[in-house]
Amino acid sequence: MAALRRSPTVVVVPSAPLAWQVAAMFSAVKDENGRNLMNSIAIVVPEQVEMPNDFDIVVGTATALESALTLKRPNGFKFDYAVFDEVHDLQTAGEGS
Repeated sequence: MAALRRSPTVVVVPSAPLAWQVAAMFSAVKDENGRNLMNSIAIVVPEQVEMPNDFDIVVGTATALESALTLKRPNGFKFDYAVFDEVHDLQTAGEGS
């Protein structure tokens, strides 16, 4: 029986360096048999957008995610979960401040 495809998870972080760090952490997660749990991880930061067609998780900054996700798919994306790191930073003047 094939596994059901879940909608991806979006992780919003306050800075590009943290996005890379979190994406690397997720890419290292393995199951009890040593297989990667994440098939594909998308990264969306101001200077780079790497978004495979069939990603399990997307990590990026708030502004970059907003731009990339609305430009790539005008009708939006469906996510099962959204994780906001440093949610208090969403009201600051700019990313990484």
